[in-house]
Amino acid sequence: MIKLITRQPKEARRVIGTIREACREVADGQDFERVMEWLHRVEGGRRAEPLIDLINWIGLRENLRALGLKILEELRGMRLVEIVKIAGRRMALPLALSVAPKLSGTTIKENILGGAERKFQTMFRCFESLGSDIALCNFADLSLIGEPLGCKIEIPEDAVPMLVDHPIQSREDLKKLYEADFSKAVRYAENFATTQMFAQRFTGLKAAVSACPFTMAGLLMGAEEIARKTLKDPQLVKDVLEWCVAAIVQDAQTQISCGADLIFLGDPTAGLLSPKAYQTFGADPCRRVVEQIERPVILHICGNSTHIIEKMCATGVQGISVDSLVDLPSIVSRVPEDVVIMGNINPIGTLLNGTPEE
Repeated sequence: MIKLITRQPKEARRVIGTIREACREVADGQDFERVMEWLHRVEGGRRAEPLIDLINWIGLRENLRALGLKILEELRGMRLVEIVKIAGRRMALPLALSVAPKLSGTTIKENILGGAERKFQTMFRCFESLGSDIALCNFADLSLIGEPLGCKIEIPEDAVPMLVDHPIQSREDLKKLYEADFSKAVRYAENFATTQMFAQRFTGLKAAVSACPFTMAGLLMGAEEIARKTLKDPQLVKDVLEWCVAAIVQDAQTQISCGADLIFLGDPTAGLLSPKAYQTFGADPCRRVVEQIERPVILHICGNSTHIIEKMCATGVQGISVDSLVDLPSIVSRVPEDVVIMGNINPIGTLLNGTPEE
């Protein structure tokens, strides 16, 4: 429920002001009738639909695109927690990445190899079907880092692609990273294209998905090998991380230029690290990425990340995403009030096998 306008936070008042100005400029139009009815209810202190629902509805209408872009500009000036607080209800961002093809009747392999348009259609269908409040623009494919390095990539019909070989095993291999030609990396370009397609169709919040430095380094070196090297050759790991930080920042900045409003960083490999090792090899490189990105960043770590919650928050991200193994109530007091907490729902027990009520 939207409260009386005078009691709204200043962030909400800015959005409401943008909507009010648009209503003054437009005399008629069926879609604007809904917008004006919403505004009349809010200004009259009556019950109105949640603001995030109106924003998402506007965001999908071509004839309201000018208004949607003005609202988006206001949202881009806010922290993620401020957006969550003015939404009018709890926001939802289902991370349905590898399962998205099931909603469009395709396979993962068909999307990996099917080009930008296929990827976009799959992710857009997922976005609309699940009623997400933030559109995930990119298909889940961490293996694409192997493309500019000439790695052999295994692409199963309906499972996440994997790097078969790991190109960085010694200090001599580092030159491979700096010789990599990303201009010929087709799937990287397709990722940027899908974000552009979302930006052309939807003026609401859009998120681009990428890997954190330690997870990317783990793909390049192998998860077991990088875990050993953090102990036996930590400088090599740091050298690889240095390259990964620069690569991820460049990727994120390009995604932002294509229309991304948030960056979602996944760091599943970091769940293997002790708190001390995570600070050095996970949190510090992640913080360096966040410092160079001009949009809110959400950090996801798979597994039980309870032991590193404070360190995750200290990276400067505006949201943390936790797995179902994390006891949500126990971490709330450990998370700063300006950091959004998301996740904790069991994807198998609850979402796959649970009842609709659950």
